[in-house]
Amino acid sequence: MHIRAIRGPHLYLCKFVKSVAKPFVPICAQIIPSAPFHSLSFHFVPFYSFPFPFVPNRETTIFLYPILHSYSKYSVAAPQIDHLQKAKQFLNIPYTSFENKGKSNFMARQKGIIKLEGAIGDITFYKSGDGYLAKENVAVTANRIATDPAFQRTRENMAEFGRAGKACKLLRNAIRPLLQNAKDGRVTSRLTAEMMKVIQADAVNTRGQRNVIDGEAEFLEGFSFNANASLSSSLYAPYTTDVNRVTGKLSVTMPDFTPAAWVVAPAGATHFKLLTMGAELDFENETFVTDQKETPMLAWDNAVVAGFTMENSVTANSTHPLFLLMSIQFFQLVNGVYYPLKDGGFNALSIIKVSGV
Repeated sequence: MHIRAIRGPHLYLCKFVKSVAKPFVPICAQIIPSAPFHSLSFHFVPFYSFPFPFVPNRETTIFLYPILHSYSKYSVAAPQIDHLQKAKQFLNIPYTSFENKGKSNFMARQKGIIKLEGAIGDITFYKSGDGYLAKENVAVTANRIATDPAFQRTRENMAEFGRAGKACKLLRNAIRPLLQNAKDGRVTSRLTAEMMKVIQADAVNTRGQRNVIDGEAEFLEGFSFNANASLSSSLYAPYTTDVNRVTGKLSVTMPDFTPAAWVVAPAGATHFKLLTMGAELDFENETFVTDQKETPMLAWDNAVVAGFTMENSVTANSTHPLFLLMSIQFFQLVNGVYYPLKDGGFNALSIIKVSGV
């Protein structure tokens, strides 16, 4: 089943049932958000009495109509999720996806044995990392977004999103030697979301003018570039970090540790190595300075590894944000050759220290 929703202060749910007299008779339940749930009122309305689509003034109306004679499945769309959940339990209407016809749009998930890709009318069907989805095409032109006063907030958000995208690209380019061996398929979108938080923390500039430099770059501390293998779940050995702006030294110090006790290695791994990188990023001019250090291959066994310090050097007395990153990479030793495991799928890379401007 498919549902269309229009925002408003009230919510209507319609559940269609078969009838001998009429092919479909909707059972309508009106939910007023301010009223307690038990005050629901039910009434029967013949299907033909609905002016289709049924859109009363200043009300949220949800109407269902059958598609491909599938009466057992429902797809629900509404801005008031809490009331929908209660109504779903009360009316026994399962829902699988949401579509908000107001300020935001939710993607609809395709169900069934036949999956579609392409466009049919105003609906685009496509495959993503979340499976097969469908979305409604937006009929707003680029010129209207650029000039219409109603889209002022949109233009401001687009400007800040563009800055976040450029900042993410600069960071990814700077750490590419580490990133290419420790990342997941959604690292770009995840990093952009975190960079937007940095920009939105800018308390100096107005909306649309906020930027990374005046934001809080420290929000990126702890970010993991591989969601499938985080540093905190792979390396449990204690370590300390130090960022010295005066000398331009960014260092990681680890005391003695036993790899088998402090490192969680994937099946098949025989060795690993630790890598650090110091990065100085000039977001305004889109330039960077980096320095990388790494340990020799370390056996994953019960032999104690002597403590060490990895020191990375960037520009002394820098006025730009400084980032200290750490990575762990796993290998398998076969006939004297170290083979990376699963093309780096088990490797971890995280930002462990940030020093903003």
